Amino acid sequence: MNSYLLIFAIFLMVVLISLIGFLCFIALRFSRQNSTTTQKKSDDSDDTLEEVQIKKSPFCVDHEDVFAAGTCSIDMHSYCELCITKIDDMKFARKNIDEYLNYNWTELTMFKHVKTQYDFNNRIFKVKAKLWSELKVPLIIRGHFKINVEDDSIEAFTTLMCREDDKKLMQKELSFIKL
Repeated sequence: MNSYLLIFAIFLMVVLISLIGFLCFIALRFSRQNSTTTQKKSDDSDDTLEEVQIKKSPFCVDHEDVFAAGTCSIDMHSYCELCITKIDDMKFARKNIDEYLNYNWTELTMFKHVKTQYDFNNRIFKVKAKLWSELKVPLIIRGHFKINVEDDSIEAFTTLMCREDDKKLMQKELSFIKL
């Protein structure tokens, strides 16, 4: 009698685990279908608002049934292990590697990351999305950390990098930052 109860309990656990797995699968599929987020971008020259599509998804942009392994530093889309590679501690989609390797890159600015500057950081991402979607001009936003030995703390910094040929355009587009 006890062995039948044990078998029945194991059967119920398997069914429950299968049901939970199925629900997680459905939730991920639903999030993939609704993963294209719309961000408003502003064009300072004529104060019009346009829409920028940035695909944020747990799945690869090019392989819809494969989980993403990272986000490309150039186009901000999600890519799987096959589609993404790491160069200089940054992730790039294999199709965007030439954008990084074929040009000389320069650091525009580096600033200390402050939690209260969410709108400032969001504005930088909007400029990045606008430049890439409209002009195919890349801007790399790179985060890194430094150890402050004086007070034994870790400080977060953000570095903005662009191709040397695009420096004047970036200075214009990022004029809200003191470059």
